Amino acid sequence: MGTSDTRDTSRTREPDPRRDETPRERFDRELVEMLQGLRVIVAGVQFLFAFLLTLPFSNGFKRVGHTGQWVFYLSLITAACASICLMAPAAQHRMLFRSGRKDLLVNRSNRYGIAGTLALTVSMASAVAVAAKGFFSSGLAAGTAAGFVLIAGWAWFVQPMVTRRRIYAAREADAEEYDAERTEADRRELRREEAERHRIERDRGKRNQSGRDRGDRDAEDEDRDAAGEDGEPPRRDGPPAGRTVID
Repeated sequence: MGTSDTRDTSRTREPDPRRDETPRERFDRELVEMLQGLRVIVAGVQFLFAFLLTLPFSNGFKRVGHTGQWVFYLSLITAACASICLMAPAAQHRMLFRSGRKDLLVNRSNRYGIAGTLALTVSMASAVAVAAKGFFSSGLAAGTAAGFVLIAGWAWFVQPMVTRRRIYAAREADAEEYDAERTEADRRELRREEAERHRIERDRGKRNQSGRDRGDRDAEDEDRDAAGEDGEPPRRDGPPAGRTVID
């Protein structure tokens, strides 16, 4: 939520290959989806906050005891913090209007949403404990609040984190498989190119050999043609074979 996340990431991120959209279009879509989700949560927080504000003025509030009053104070403060965090994205969206930094706004809104949900969990658990303390024992009130924390923690935090890890693990496995396939494809392409190069060299060697053989045959044909025109075989320099020249 500080100033360390003010760098512009919209120019460096590549478009999502699973969607036909640019990074800026993706930020627009993510911001709209996030604001819609926060709008639903804010409505519940507002109802809870209004209930907590009126609770001290009820007749049976003194039955919660001194400890219950501190638990109520914790619930009230965390409800106020949750309201601030969950309404911060909409407020900052207005303040940063036409600034061209929706990437920054999306990152901040995500952090504010997580912080607000954590505060809401504490506030709701404390409110449940206060309400139960007014009619039941302290142990039952604490057990009820603990059960609520477990259910909310699993549904809001643990299960999404487990799913997120599985998704990332699957993506890494797919990336490794894709890299292995590309590596094998590159190897096949190299072998094919090498085989093609050997074939070209072999064909070039055959053509050269064929040219030399054709040149030898042409030379023999010329010798036979010359022998047929003169009526005798072509003369060769030097004495005939088998004779000795005497000076």
